[in-house]
Amino acid sequence: MISLRYYLDTRRPSHRPDGKFPLKLAVTKRSDTALLPVSAWATREEWDAKGQRVRGGRFGRPGELNDYLARMMLKFEDAVRELAVTEEGPAMTVTQIRDRLAARFFDAPQGVTLGEYFAGFESRGGENTRRTFENARKAAERALPGIMARPLAAVTTRDVARIDGELRATCKPSTRNTYASKLRQVLRSAHREGLTGADAGRELKIGVASTRSRALTAEQMRAFLEQTPEGMLDAEALDFFRLSFYLRAINPVDLLRVGPADVFNGRLTYTRAKTGKVYSVRVEPEAAEIIARRGDDRHLFAIPRGLVPRWYQRNVCTHLRDMAAELGLPPVTMYWARHTFASLMLETGAPVEVIAAALGHSYGPKVTMGYVTIRERAIDEAVRRVYDLVGEPSK
Repeated sequence: MISLRYYLDTRRPSHRPDGKFPLKLAVTKRSDTALLPVSAWATREEWDAKGQRVRGGRFGRPGELNDYLARMMLKFEDAVRELAVTEEGPAMTVTQIRDRLAARFFDAPQGVTLGEYFAGFESRGGENTRRTFENARKAAERALPGIMARPLAAVTTRDVARIDGELRATCKPSTRNTYASKLRQVLRSAHREGLTGADAGRELKIGVASTRSRALTAEQMRAFLEQTPEGMLDAEALDFFRLSFYLRAINPVDLLRVGPADVFNGRLTYTRAKTGKVYSVRVEPEAAEIIARRGDDRHLFAIPRGLVPRWYQRNVCTHLRDMAAELGLPPVTMYWARHTFASLMLETGAPVEVIAAALGHSYGPKVTMGYVTIRERAIDEAVRRVYDLVGEPSK
């Protein structure tokens, strides 16, 4: 037997300015219960659980809300009776019944849709955050067309599983993890606000994705750095790659942001755009030579005025791949500077915790790392050994 009643979900603190909690339809079959948000809210004082109605409270008359709840309950009860006489109805789980009701009564252009809720996340943070959420939204829509137009209450765990299956089949593991984490963040936030019945986001598991190696050997890196570019654009791209490598594999986005004002007593201090972490990098002679040629009064590496940095980076990578092909190397891009730097640090005997500190990564238990500071001198010495290894003449 299936029973239906309304339930005021006060299990989590209210996130609404008026302090109200979401009202949900509690669908119970035997001892199992599933909850379905019904786009209605009330305070603890207003909700009469025994009478299944909203009392008059400090937020105004409840007449219209009670009428809405009564009409919806009649529809829910009719739908459950119809299910009971079908072949599949008796065998359905309480979750399946809840999802069927959600799809039937909330799959209409009313309420907040998944796409609209996603848009709220896209408007937060900086450009990179906006772009990541936007890409995740588009990927989910490609995986399950029409999902973004569906109200949040009608998004089921089965929908999420179908999206995840498609992402796993069509994306690299790291890309799938990025999209899945953003989709999970959106869905779990919606569930906390009472906009979804099932916590569909919990179905998305984020694992550690191994990436293919993008590291050159010391001999390959030496050959790549010491090659003679054929033209002006090749020379500029190679210097951009070289400077990134010699500034402790600085990210290209950050390289285009830093300037002479960020250098003091021979050290470049900057905040990484992606993570917000502060880096202090010793400017080695190899880097200083490139800065002297390529920098100006505002940038350590100046690009022609009017060019968009992201376009410039893509153009640089095109030239790097062409130059790598001439040497019989894999298609080198700017990422190879960082991967190779880390690989060569390990090759020269640097401890893993020093490598992590040099790259700005966390290492070990968070509590332990709160008490342990890797001295900059140890990092500088380990970094210098990498550059000396690359700079050794071929034997």
